[in-house]
Amino acid sequence: MDNELIQIKDIVNMEVSSIAFSPKKLYLAVCCKPEAGKKNLFILDREMKIVAEHAWIGTSTDGCNNITWANDEKYMARKESAGSKELFVYEVAVSLQEDIGSLTVEKRINNFEMSPHGGDEEKPHFLVVGTCGGTSSLTRFYQLPNLEKEKFKNLSKGGQEINFVFAPNGHAVIIWASFDVDNTGENYYGQHDLRYVQLGGGNKRSKVAVFDTQVSDVAWSPDSADFIVISGKQPAVCTLYNNNCIPIFEFGRIHANTIRYSPFSNLVLLGGFGNLVGGIQIWNKDNFKLIGKNKAHCTVLCE
Repeated sequence: MDNELIQIKDIVNMEVSSIAFSPKKLYLAVCCKPEAGKKNLFILDREMKIVAEHAWIGTSTDGCNNITWANDEKYMARKESAGSKELFVYEVAVSLQEDIGSLTVEKRINNFEMSPHGGDEEKPHFLVVGTCGGTSSLTRFYQLPNLEKEKFKNLSKGGQEINFVFAPNGHAVIIWASFDVDNTGENYYGQHDLRYVQLGGGNKRSKVAVFDTQVSDVAWSPDSADFIVISGKQPAVCTLYNNNCIPIFEFGRIHANTIRYSPFSNLVLLGGFGNLVGGIQIWNKDNFKLIGKNKAHCTVLCE
């Protein structure tokens, strides 16, 4: 496209509330303020042509957040409202207007994501769907394009919120389920539960140790070789696991709630920000040596 200024609202003829690019930047999702009798969720291609029109029932600023893509853009999935129990799935190369199928679950879908895909045609694409309610959360794994029945599922303790922390290469996922409130009154930050599920090259399922039912952060290394969990009351326990969920090193008890890997996965920053005092530790992961530390008082964000 030529370098020219394009007003998206002129293309969709509606007031735009939110936008979001697809992973490869080949498509742009646009959600608009609802108007009676009109579709308000659009998918535009790189030529800024509308290739799909759908309805989003709810706060228009949240519409684009309820679309998920495979990182290779083979599939897209969406739901129509925040309280929806149904998902629609599309094969991108075929159509973003006509779905290849849908799935319906018995409870509101709290979270849904596509697992990362490394490009190996022999490995499947998974759509991961989480529902919450009562004292537990259920995660279903659908091997696309089959939507008739999940390939497998996993039950977590914790029934209010569910998040997925994927290994970048799609090898495994950490399911992070939580309550905002601890009904026992022992923990101000609620109750948390971690489950490890392998997606490629194995079928291991493990409960990840969580101290004091509290999790501050979970992060995979960029090379997917390992992940770190910070759990427990402060000072918290910081544990390094290999990609098969076997603990291999304890960083010790640290006032920390933030994990940041370096791009080459050889260095790790463990920090305590927000309601902590801003302590920073830098570790060499290759030899498990503490190589530096500092403080960043009153810091709330570190990247």
